Amino acid sequence: MTIPISREIREKHTRQVLDWPLARKNYAALADVETKTVYLDMGSKVVVQHNPARAVSASARTDAASVGSRPCFLCRANRPTEQVVLAEERGYELLVNPFPVFPQHLTIASKAHVPQGLAGRMGDMLAFAQMLPGFAVFYNGPRCGASAPDHMHFQAVPAHLLPLVADWRRWGHAPLRYITFRARRGAEAAATMETVLRGLGGTPETEPMVNVYSYQLEGWWPEEVEFVVVPRKAHRPSFYGTGEGQMLVSPAAVECAGVMITPRREDFERMDFSTLKKIYGEVCGDAMV
Repeated sequence: MTIPISREIREKHTRQVLDWPLARKNYAALADVETKTVYLDMGSKVVVQHNPARAVSASARTDAASVGSRPCFLCRANRPTEQVVLAEERGYELLVNPFPVFPQHLTIASKAHVPQGLAGRMGDMLAFAQMLPGFAVFYNGPRCGASAPDHMHFQAVPAHLLPLVADWRRWGHAPLRYITFRARRGAEAAATMETVLRGLGGTPETEPMVNVYSYQLEGWWPEEVEFVVVPRKAHRPSFYGTGEGQMLVSPAAVECAGVMITPRREDFERMDFSTLKKIYGEVCGDAMV
């Protein structure tokens, strides 16, 4: 049985943020991050966050040529010397994300440099959700917001800060389509996910565009983990960019869970109901708003 490690991880996360100047600066900056809430149809809400530090992720070039020409920042050999490993579990290293969206933000990076892909990883995702109660462990598909599509990784953030987890599912109103299922064991999660992905047009060789979330339901090991799958239609909206009339908004799992990150102030100020509806409609399709 794997021992839940959330308390140890939380303590190490705090120490790492204090000891690493880049992380300390960016986590401290969260105190000054501006947010606003935009209410959509039937009361569902999206929290819009003006977070300049996330420009690195929002503007990342993820085409094969660009990815192949830069060192992988998730490989241990290329990471900053200040970035320590919080824990090693199941062939992954748990790390502080130095460009956070929330006060606690983990990257769970595979030790091996292998591409993003869910095949054979559902047991890992379930185990991390069980190890980190109170966190939502999420996955960005290689064409769905991952700024490192060449290196397998999950991320984890406090679950209650994601409207998808805290509000949308509870009240049954969401600005996008999603699929849910529950599992207690990795094999069960893998079999159900295979069925879901096949229903979305996936094959054993090709993964459809998705964001996936997992979090432990009430109780402790071995209680159920809930999975939420958000089908995707596009990587970025048609008006993505920094030119006139464009917005530097690159929806990944956090945005599709109801926290829309805007690195630029002008985009933060422009973000409203109609803009969110267009973003979700173009990126996710079949938007419910």
